Amino acid sequence: MTIKIGVDIGHGSNTYPPSKGFSKGGVDYHEHNHNSLLGKEVQRLLELNGFDVYMAQKPNKPDVPLQQRGRMYANEKCDLVISLHANWNNDRNVNGRCGFYWHTNSKTKKLVQDIVSNMKSMGYELHGNGMHASERGSWTNLYITRALPMNSILIEHGFMNGTRDFNYVFGNKQDKHIKDMAIADVKAICKFFGKSFKQGGKVSKPKPSKPQTGSSSSATAPSSDGKLTVDGSWGPATTKALQRHFKTIVDGVISGQPNNVSVRNIPSAKIGTTGSNLIRAMQRHYKSGIVDGKISGTSNLITKMQRKYGLKIVDGKVSNPSNLVKEIQRRLNAGTL
Repeated sequence: MTIKIGVDIGHGSNTYPPSKGFSKGGVDYHEHNHNSLLGKEVQRLLELNGFDVYMAQKPNKPDVPLQQRGRMYANEKCDLVISLHANWNNDRNVNGRCGFYWHTNSKTKKLVQDIVSNMKSMGYELHGNGMHASERGSWTNLYITRALPMNSILIEHGFMNGTRDFNYVFGNKQDKHIKDMAIADVKAICKFFGKSFKQGGKVSKPKPSKPQTGSSSSATAPSSDGKLTVDGSWGPATTKALQRHFKTIVDGVISGQPNNVSVRNIPSAKIGTTGSNLIRAMQRHYKSGIVDGKISGTSNLITKMQRKYGLKIVDGKVSNPSNLVKEIQRRLNAGTL
């Protein structure tokens, strides 16, 4: 019988503002974005190791209330629930990773102990000894660890605003940190259920019949020397390089964009209404006027960039391939953006 794991992505896409995130240097950082990236990698590794996965809170979707999620995990008869989070403290000098388990449950205590041990063995900092027993009458009285009918734990994968943890949770160390944290979690879950942990390979999934957005499915993959391929297609690799440069969340996605010709010509763009923190950062940097995080059909941001980089055609639009995107890729490779 297949074991089913509830992977609980902490909070929904609409929980910041007012909470579950913060602003730094004019850029908004949403805890849910980090939790979604981690949740997808945990799901991938769990499925690779033969588990079924159920998510009551979907990645990058509005918040499903906590008690409703609990009922959903119970209805799905999950064998274990792991809730994925990034922590916060008013004191930015507080850093480290930790896990919560119900104080009378020796099984989940051992599971959390194995997770934080895995993190420590990878060289990551713990918050105290990494172990927090949840109990009533305490700040540790967490619904996830207390109220669910199955074994359940909550893991904080670093302090999102911490002086040392910020770069792991949101900054230039995020990619490796996400992979390492997923390994730490899933390796311990495998041990919990008496399974050998497999890390290599990947789960085969059906290919979508067409790309989500854009007139091309090109991903603009890096070349063999690690630099961007200068092909004029604004794919995930180019978006990730821009996100690193502008110090926003690095996920390769330009979220919340209007449905217009320019956006459809950007393979890494996703149609929506929220706008993108990357585009907001670029709008501020290039002083394009309105800072709404959106690339309009004829965009002031694109016009400003075309003029700044001396392109012959200044029309405020993104084509695929695009001479502007080629110039962006060259400059990212050269470090002169």
